[in-house]
Amino acid sequence: MSHTPGPWKLQLQAGARMVISPTGYHGKPSTICYCWPVSDEYGETANARLIAAAPDLLEVLKRLVDLEDRHAGFFTLDQIINAARAVIAKAEGK
Repeated sequence: MSHTPGPWKLQLQAGARMVISPTGYHGKPSTICYCWPVSDEYGETANARLIAAAPDLLEVLKRLVDLEDRHAGFFTLDQIINAARAVIAKAEGK
């Protein structure tokens, strides 16, 4: 099983609808999903940000596992930690 390649972006549209779509993807689909935040009582905006960050989260985890597999115990995690911080910020809208 595969997914639409990332990165994905979150855009606000008319009527407060949020659209999550791929960036730099030249095929179909052009939209991953729509979110309609009725209120933020249940964190709809946070959920949309997390969905949009999913490909980045997956990539960081794959890089971490790959580094461990190739260099078991002989590397620093600075680059991966910085990438993880950036993805967390994206997911949290910061």
